[in-house]
Amino acid sequence: MPTTNVLKAGEGEIITLPGASVVIKDRLPGIMDDCVVVEFTAEPGFRGPGPHTHADRAEYIWVLDGEFEWIVDEESFRVSAGEYIRIPEGAVHNFSNISREQSRWFGVCPAAEADIYAH
Repeated sequence: MPTTNVLKAGEGEIITLPGASVVIKDRLPGIMDDCVVVEFTAEPGFRGPGPHTHADRAEYIWVLDGEFEWIVDEESFRVSAGEYIRIPEGAVHNFSNISREQSRWFGVCPAAEADIYAH
């Protein structure tokens, strides 16, 4: 029988970056293999990992605070608190925090997305 998993704010597998942090809240084997649930916090001006793609997985992002810009296949999307963006599998994408304050998003991403930051 599956167990209930409750994590408090800031708990999880933490990856600290210059200007940002990633907290892996859960991994989803058997549900969405090779995906993770993450909370991403970015300081103003954070520019993301650079353009990249995931051939076989989409990303699902809900902005919690602030405003981000996603560039997806050369098209720009401004996504603010309370809004959602789905990045299709195979799309070349990157994001940046365009707010004047710390901003956060919560999402389901390919594990390779978190691996970009872990190395």
